[in-house]
Amino acid sequence: MKSVSMHGLQKLKGVDIQGVQNVYIDAPNIEKIYYGADSYEPSKMNFDSCGNLRALTLMNMKIEFLFTDIWFLHLSSKFPFLESLELVECSMYENINISSSQLKALVLSNCSIMEKLEIDTPNLLSFRYYYAGDNLPSISFLRCSSQLEVNVLFNMIHPRLYQLGKFVEQFKPQKFLASLSLSIRPCIPSDEHFYYYEYRYWEDPYSLPPTLPVPCIKHLVIRSVREDKSKYALLVNRLFYGWCPETISLSLNPSHCTKAFIEFFYWMLMETKKPKGKFCSYCYSKSKCWLHGLKDVKVTSSVKNDVNVVDFVHLKSVLGGWTSSDNANISFRLK
Repeated sequence: MKSVSMHGLQKLKGVDIQGVQNVYIDAPNIEKIYYGADSYEPSKMNFDSCGNLRALTLMNMKIEFLFTDIWFLHLSSKFPFLESLELVECSMYENINISSSQLKALVLSNCSIMEKLEIDTPNLLSFRYYYAGDNLPSISFLRCSSQLEVNVLFNMIHPRLYQLGKFVEQFKPQKFLASLSLSIRPCIPSDEHFYYYEYRYWEDPYSLPPTLPVPCIKHLVIRSVREDKSKYALLVNRLFYGWCPETISLSLNPSHCTKAFIEFFYWMLMETKKPKGKFCSYCYSKSKCWLHGLKDVKVTSSVKNDVNVVDFVHLKSVLGGWTSSDNANISFRLK
């Protein structure tokens, strides 16, 4: 089907349209629109007359269509009751400003190109940002509610992990970035040669965690790690380049995080916090990286009601009892 046109449907409250190239909706009482464009064809959608619209979801709007400041400005003026906006797999202009006094929920998922996002939404209660790419944007809230909840999820390749520090530092106000979820994937074989230098040599600049102070968030959730054992140390060094979390949680599902990585991570933290630990080889001659400021690491497992993990033997017993169906995690609280 190439086109859909709806006119004068007074009782219509919601519509879900997918894979249609041209859509026109004239339904004055409609409150919810879900539109998924064809991934391979340019799309056009006109719903300007839907003045009572409260929730809008647009997907795959990336062929010959670019979201700009003007588009968001018109959206706010045309739909004064819009409370929920979700954009998925859409192409965005490099610098975006979203301004709305009514918006309460905003979701941006895998929207490409964007480098800088400014959000001026005094009543926004929920912001979710998901991205699977190499270059992370800077995000700042010019005005927002004190009750705002932010959920950020990244799916990144190992050599680009150093960008997380800059993202955390540039996120304003930083207090709202309470939690960040992360999935780490290896390079595809065709890209291995591009990152060969960074993989091979230890002393690349982004494997050296800077000294204190660094920006901090409350909680980092590592959802999955897919990487060779030989690259674990460099991966962790890049991961914490320029920032640190108070709590780090790793999934105990073996299809997400391997036992080998969790064991390595435990050993690294426990050895580094020792005054004479020899694990850390990237510290400068006259200063210590933030890892050496650790006074205590408390490890708990949610397998059996947040049991404290007392030592490495206990950790191995916990890992030995997990299954792929377990929805459990292990947490490292840093002090």
